[in-house]
Amino acid sequence: MDWGEESKGRGKVKQVLFDHADLWILPAVLVAAWLYFPYCQIGPNLCIWRALFHRNCPGCGLTRGICFLVHGHVREALALNPLSIVAVSVMTANFANEFRTMWRVQCALQKAR
Repeated sequence: MDWGEESKGRGKVKQVLFDHADLWILPAVLVAAWLYFPYCQIGPNLCIWRALFHRNCPGCGLTRGICFLVHGHVREALALNPLSIVAVSVMTANFANEFRTMWRVQCALQKAR
């Protein structure tokens, strides 16, 4: 067994995961938001800005807003942070764009064969 070849293979996997991060970030965020939902209603506020200055920053409520969106509570998500809809929309657009790009590459490779 050539240890150099095995490490090259791992490096290639890492590179593919990094190159196509938009394909796994959205599902990861949605699953995390789904699982975190029970805690987002009772959990502590972890915003450093709010702890230091006693004011909300632009990101305050974003995580909880995404959790509420994933569970279909749009009104509550907007009340927590209106940017939660923007964040989910941007992640969805990035996912769709990356998927479309990979689809086109795969179709081009199959036509070239």
